[in-house]
Amino acid sequence: FIQKFLTEGVDMIDDEGTRYKISLTLEARGEKSRDARKLKKHDDECDASGTLRDRGKRFQAASNAMDKMRGKIEHYYVDDRFIVIGHPSKSKAQRYAKFLESAHAKHYKVYNFAAEGKYDPSIFSGPVMDVGFEEYESPVLRKMREFLKDAQSYTNANALNTVVINCKGPSKTRCATMGSAWLLHNGRCLTASHAVQTFWQSINSDHDIFPSQRR
Repeated sequence: FIQKFLTEGVDMIDDEGTRYKISLTLEARGEKSRDARKLKKHDDECDASGTLRDRGKRFQAASNAMDKMRGKIEHYYVDDRFIVIGHPSKSKAQRYAKFLESAHAKHYKVYNFAAEGKYDPSIFSGPVMDVGFEEYESPVLRKMREFLKDAQSYTNANALNTVVINCKGPSKTRCATMGSAWLLHNGRCLTASHAVQTFWQSINSDHDIFPSQRR
């Protein structure tokens, strides 16, 4: 009965014989209250995202094995269609290009979030979109919308199309901000806190984004 109450709601009849359904509403960590059905949907999404993370880990393991052949580069699979790479500086640009070509030939698009880190997009055979903003600052909402809309359109166009993001600097707060927004936008995560946590775990980092970026 309790499980049904939490997940589906329970049919009740009032004194006048009117049938209605009730379900438990929960408040979690100050987040907006959500009924049990949405909580169940969240659990399903977590299961799905866990499956995607597992697939991403398999891709990660396979690509790590290739590092000895192409030289060590920084790359993390959040899932099998969402990758975070280091900034493709001149010394490593060709390595990143070879990696993406070998792993996702003709099915990747790179998004650069570093305003001060522009590079020649021709190093990649796939398209490159510049959505740069300054380090330690929150992005202009217009740029965030542009990224989310474009990435959604790109991934919807083909099941193999993969989103590749990069910024500049060791903290990766710009990738974390936009990457977390992507996880929320495509339904991978239900809350901002969950999205941020998922992102940092995926790239094996204990950093955090700044309050202004989180907002």
